[in-house]
Amino acid sequence: MMGWGYGAGMMRGFGLGYYGGYTGSGGAWWSGLVGMAAQILFWLVIIGLGIYVFRRLSFGVSGNSRGTDGALSTLRERYARGEIGREEYQRCKADLK
Repeated sequence: MMGWGYGAGMMRGFGLGYYGGYTGSGGAWWSGLVGMAAQILFWLVIIGLGIYVFRRLSFGVSGNSRGTDGALSTLRERYARGEIGREEYQRCKADLK
């Protein structure tokens, strides 16, 4: 029988040890799922970092960040309510720009 196949006889590949619950490399069936989940997590992190960097760079290019808009908005509201005068409004506006 040694002449048949690759030296393991006619029954090679049959049984629980090779196909029934195990992969061809000898690992458990769930090891493939763990590897796939790790790859998906890796790519989600890479894509998330790319989006984060893009957003950070795109807000920095225009020269008008969120903090300045918020401060100008608050300054306008204070001027509209009469809490500050025209001179102080103009001075603070020039400082913020």
